[in-house]
Amino acid sequence: MDEKVSGGKLLIYDEMLDEQRAKDDAKRAKQDAKQAVKQARESTKLSRPTEVK
Repeated sequence: MDEKVSGGKLLIYDEMLDEQRAKDDAKRAKQDAKQAVKQARESTKLSRPTEVK
């Protein structure tokens, strides 16, 4: 009986850790995407010739 209870708690803890890890990964991916967009914008600014009127 005790093993099932502690096993269940361990499983729930593992699921919580997996969920937290997934959230962290998603947050990191979002930051990486923002950084990539920022770098892409910077590189297009640099490579685009400036128009002089």
